[in-house]
Amino acid sequence: MSTENFDVVIVGSGFGGSVMAYNLAAAGMKVCLLERGKAYPPGSFPRSPDQMKNAFWQPEKRLLGLYDFWSFKDSDAVTSSGLGGGSLIYANVLLRKDAEWFNGWPLEYDDLVPHYERVEKVLKPVLYPFEKAPYDQTVKTAVLRDAAASVGLPFELVPLAITFGNSPDNPVPGEQLQGVPNLHGVNRYGCRLCGECYMGCNFGSKNTLDLNYLTMASELGVEIRTLAEVKQLQPIDTGYLVTYVSHVSKSTSENFIALSTKYLVLAAGSLGSTSLLLNNKQWFPNLSPALGTKLSGNGDLLTVAIGCREEVDGKLEKRNIMPYYGPVITGAARNDSTDSHGRFYIEDWTYTTIIIWLLETLNAKGLKLRWFKMFNAYLRSLFGIRRNVDLSANVSQFLGVADGCVSSFPMVGMGVDQSDGVMAFDEKTKALNLKMPRKTSAKFFDGVRAKMKQMSDFLNAGLFLDYPSWYLRKTVTVHPLGGCPMGATWDAGVVDTHGEVYNYPNMFIADGSVMPAAIGPNPSLTIAAVADRFSERVVANWQRDNKS
Repeated sequence: MSTENFDVVIVGSGFGGSVMAYNLAAAGMKVCLLERGKAYPPGSFPRSPDQMKNAFWQPEKRLLGLYDFWSFKDSDAVTSSGLGGGSLIYANVLLRKDAEWFNGWPLEYDDLVPHYERVEKVLKPVLYPFEKAPYDQTVKTAVLRDAAASVGLPFELVPLAITFGNSPDNPVPGEQLQGVPNLHGVNRYGCRLCGECYMGCNFGSKNTLDLNYLTMASELGVEIRTLAEVKQLQPIDTGYLVTYVSHVSKSTSENFIALSTKYLVLAAGSLGSTSLLLNNKQWFPNLSPALGTKLSGNGDLLTVAIGCREEVDGKLEKRNIMPYYGPVITGAARNDSTDSHGRFYIEDWTYTTIIIWLLETLNAKGLKLRWFKMFNAYLRSLFGIRRNVDLSANVSQFLGVADGCVSSFPMVGMGVDQSDGVMAFDEKTKALNLKMPRKTSAKFFDGVRAKMKQMSDFLNAGLFLDYPSWYLRKTVTVHPLGGCPMGATWDAGVVDTHGEVYNYPNMFIADGSVMPAAIGPNPSLTIAAVADRFSERVVANWQRDNKS
């Protein structure tokens, strides 16, 4: 097995790995970035049933798709597998971590300000243009604003990594974007308000990492290898040896490839980087005891107010909220508190039209009745029993009323949970085990859920429901954090405040795993800013080591 050599090898292409790849290449380093998933140009994201069937990640089953679903005893998590990492399926929100919410962190807000600014220049967040047509028809945004006011919470439009059109002052949905080259070489279009952001944007409206940081990194010569799943890490005299399996070939035999590097950056995400180190711990006996600790779901909580109603002529009528219209998230209600348990955000969420169709078909009893009525009308026309041959009304009824979906208001909450989850490698079962007890964060979840229930009541909802796993006493997160936390000392963190792994020089971790606690708002921007900060230390070490 031959070994190639690079100045730095980066494992993962999410908000940490992509920022690192560009910054290190811009400094002159020879960079190789390894991503286990495939590239997903706009237009390639799964939509049809056969595409969705193969859209999951489990290589041993020859599934090399986008979504990776992790399920443990008391927690579920959804992550992505593709070039661009979590940016492919996140909800576009680029909020900074609140300055007052850094309590207990080894960093302060001011430490990240210049890095927030640098990252924002590339990701180009903009507020949802709610004051302009047709964006002003986004009912769910107005609903969140009014519901937030009803429970005493301030409302704000959130910064989104979305390009709505060529002109910020007059964005046009669906127009072809100009002057935005990308490594895929495909056209991009302004946001079409279809609400499919978390399924992958097929129009290139999202400013995903492959369309900015990775494109710029590629132009600087970064070697990007997809379908490259890292399996083994090992310290060697000259730095580190990284061994990965290439999934490019459809052969059932594993194709191992080794790379040597003086500088190593792990950026495979909270669950990915933590599990990679746990699985290779024999080669890293002096890692901090903090490895696998301080895991958090960032307080994620999903609920839905079903059958929302409004008063019309003195009567309560179903309200058409159109949860499918607009980006996944457009605004937020923020609850601040001196008590960390009371620090959280509540944001609007969406049903895509695909989900609404699926939910409607689940109404089996109603579907059968509607099918019978339509088929009966068709037979009566066929045999001349019915004089009116126009079956349009019957077809309309067959498709269902769907008011249960369109009058629903999905919400997502997130904030400062206890961040006391633990991940470990079970030597007996040879499997990862994650414990993230919900009860220790009960005060936090009770506070978020209570506000959501009050907002549901304000909307005269007929039913208020939690995400199904909640009833199984499990949390679910799309924002897993921690596992390789940063700390001021070796016993408190796996990495220092510049991302370097204690006792292993020139080895860095730059992703959500280094967060020492929940971030609070959507984590992506903070992860990117932290990676931007960490990249300065990598470059400084490289320049120091290469002084003539």
